[in-house]
Amino acid sequence: MAKNPYEWLYEREKQPLKEYVLDEVAKRLARAVEQFPPTIESWEREDFRLRFEPLLTSGRGRPTLAVVRVSLKLFRWELEREYERIDEYLAGGHDGLEPDDRELAIFLWRYWLEEVLEFKEFVQDKFLWRELLPLVDRLQARLVDATPSPTVH
Repeated sequence: MAKNPYEWLYEREKQPLKEYVLDEVAKRLARAVEQFPPTIESWEREDFRLRFEPLLTSGRGRPTLAVVRVSLKLFRWELEREYERIDEYLAGGHDGLEPDDRELAIFLWRYWLEEVLEFKEFVQDKFLWRELLPLVDRLQARLVDATPSPTVH
C-alpha cells in the first residue's frame, strides 16, 4: 500500500484534533482584545447594544490587563457553571475597576460567551461544556501571561 501523502503532517505536529480546535477558538476569542473593538455583525439583544455600543465606539483602545483579568474570571465561572459567583460579582463589583472598565469587562465576558455558544452550536455534541474550560487558560496565556511587563527606566 502506498504511503499516505499527508503522513508528514501527522508526524510533524502531534496534537490531538480537539486541542488544535481549542487553540484556534482561543485565537479567535483573543482577537476581541488584541484588535479591540471587535466587529459586531448584529446584536442579539437591543439592551446589550444600548449598554455596550458606546464603549466600543468611544475610541478607548485595547482593554487594560485588569479588565482582561476580570473578564477571564467571569468567563471561567460561566464555563464552570458557577452562576452564584457571577451573580455575587455583578451585585457587588468589588474589583477595583472604574465603572467604564467594569462594563468593558462584562462586555468581553458576554462577547466570549456568545462566541462559544455559537461554536458549541456549530460542533453540537463534539465538545462537552467541560471540554471548553481550557479556553480560559488559553486566553489567559495569550492575553495575560504573554503581556510584557512595563519596563522601569
